[in-house]
Order: sequence, then structure tokens, then C-alpha cells
Amino acid sequence: MIVDRAPERFAGGSSRVSAQGFLNPTDPSATASYVSSLAQGSLPFPDRVTTWAEEACKNSSWLNTQGISTVELDVVEHAEFAALPGSGAIRKSRTVSGDGLWRSLLGALHQMDVDVLYNTFPKALMVGHTGRIEGVRASWKPGSDLTIRASRGVVIATGGFAASDRMLRRYAGVRGPIATAGSTFSTGGGLRLASAIGARMGVTTAVAGPYAAYRPPGCKTAVPVRFIQRGRIGDALVVDGGGRELDVWRASSGWGRQMEGTRWSSDNLREVGLGWIFPLDLWLRRQGGTDEALRRRGMDVGSAMVLPLTPTILNTQGGPVRDERGRLWSREGQVIRGLFSAGELGSIFPSLYQGSGNLADCLVSGRLAARAAFA
Repeated sequence: MIVDRAPERFAGGSSRVSAQGFLNPTDPSATASYVSSLAQGSLPFPDRVTTWAEEACKNSSWLNTQGISTVELDVVEHAEFAALPGSGAIRKSRTVSGDGLWRSLLGALHQMDVDVLYNTFPKALMVGHTGRIEGVRASWKPGSDLTIRASRGVVIATGGFAASDRMLRRYAGVRGPIATAGSTFSTGGGLRLASAIGARMGVTTAVAGPYAAYRPPGCKTAVPVRFIQRGRIGDALVVDGGGRELDVWRASSGWGRQMEGTRWSSDNLREVGLGWIFPLDLWLRRQGGTDEALRRRGMDVGSAMVLPLTPTILNTQGGPVRDERGRLWSREGQVIRGLFSAGELGSIFPSLYQGSGNLADCLVSGRLAARAAFA
């Protein structure tokens, strides 16, 4: 059984709204060297990296066994830290289907008749008299509590806490309000569950970001943007409106769902009327600025539009420590029987992040945790 606190419309966490690429390295030993270098000594279980690297090299072949075809991405460089040892083994892949990895896996899940409870909030882990985790207490609507018993174990795969300003301040040292480009349901529920029963915490300061993105008024999620030509005025992008090429990036990556159904007009006029974007001359009058620098770059300032930006992070990487089998450990150094984690909550990337690594970690850590639970 899978419990997802989001309604079905927004289910899937940041996996759903990611770019859908994953790592499928070619050599386990080289991959282990590369991942170890990225971690910069922040992973407490040495065997975890070796096991992870061996399993990551099987990502595409495992997906094939689920009826999901994959293809290597056509990119200039697969490894984003090419100077690190083992970088030559890193390869990025994607599914052949246009549905992307998350939706392909969801289809495989449905074929196996796995129950999914949406809009269900896990409140606490159930600890048996022997100290083993025996299930989860949850609620699915006000006043309606559920007791979900787990015969094999509980895998916390709730994502991180990028959508919680309070937890970002506490665990990652991020100050001030900041938007997320990931799931708005990544509010740290899994970290709270693990912390409440005394799980040992690892590094929690690693985040994907910050960078500048756009958040339409009334939307909880900031989104990347694509454009033909740009300049910068303070905290805003200036887009050449001559070709009307302002396009909020959403269709292929899932951001549109997080934007609650928002659709961008073809000529930007609807968004100007809503006050989402502004003609450059109006923005300059409000800000007391000048378009001199933009003119020097050859921008068509007469038709330019301004897109206000906000500080944004995609997701967090930190959380409870897990070993090479995905098991969580207590602060006293004991295995917490029946409790596992997968995905970005306690990620294999606690320091430097490799692109397409989070979905690779979902695939790898999910398989490892499931095998340990059923061992």
C-alpha cells in the first residue's frame, strides 16, 4: 500500500514535476568513486556508496523488466563535475514514452493492483513492544483516523521539506521566505515522522538551489521559464516581446499541474492584464530605472516584457541516515527494525548534487529498501 498526502491531482511529489531524467551509469567502481567525491565525506556508511553504484548501473535494465523502455539522453556532458574521478561512467537516460518516468512507474503500479491512498496524511509511526515499526497512524479527512499495519515494514518516501519555510530555516539554514519549484506537499512530513521515534539525522543543509524563478500571483509553485533573449533589472527578467516568445516551462515536466491548471496565453496579453508581467516602460517608471544597458545589448525594448522573479529552490537532500539496505538507524546507533527510507529524504547526495540524480536515487533506494523489507 502507498499513502500519499496529496490529492490524486497533485500526487507524485517532486518526482512528478522533475525533468524525468535519471542516471544509468556504465561502471560500478567508477560510479562509486564519483558519488563518494560528490558526498565529500558526508555519508556515514561506506558500503552504501558501493551498493548504490552497483544498483544504479542496473536502472535501465530494471525498468525494462517492468515493461518501460529507456534511451540515453543526448547531452553534451552527462557528468556535471567532469573533473571528479569516475565521471566518465556517468550517463543520463529517460523513458522512451512521452509520459515520463513517474507516470510510467504509476502505470506499472496499477498493473500490480497496489492500493494507493491519496489525500491521506501520515501522523505517526506505530512502534511495537519490541521496538519494531509496525505501521502508520494517518488521517484522510478531519476527524477520520486510520491505522495502517505493516507486516514487512514502512518505507518513508515522502520527499524533503522545500515547501516549508520553517523547516528550511531549522534544518538547512535558509533565511527568509523562498519558493519551491518542486511539490508543494514537500513540507517535511517524513523527517518529522523519523525524528519523533529517535532516528539519527544526517546532513540536512543540502538543497537544489537557490536560483531565480517565476511564481504567478496566487500560485504556490515557482516555475522555470524559457525565453529567446533576456536581460536583468534587479530581481526581474526582461524578455524580448517582439516574437512573443515568453513561455512558462510546464508541459513536458509537470510544472503545469503544480500551477493548478494555469495556462499561458499565446500573446502575453492576458498575463499583462492580470498584472503577472509588465511592459518594460511601465516597470521602469515604477522602479525608477533605465533601459540603457538593454539597448546596448540590442534588445527590442519597445516590445519587451518584464517577468518578476523570486528566490527558489527545487528540493532538499537531507534527512535521516540510512544504510546500504535503506534501513534507518537510531541516535543510539541501533537499527530501527521495520523502518526504511527512499528518495531525497536522506539522499545519496548530501553535498554536491548531480543532475538526474534524484530520480536515480528514487529507483535505487526504493529497490534496496523493498528487498530489505521482504528479506
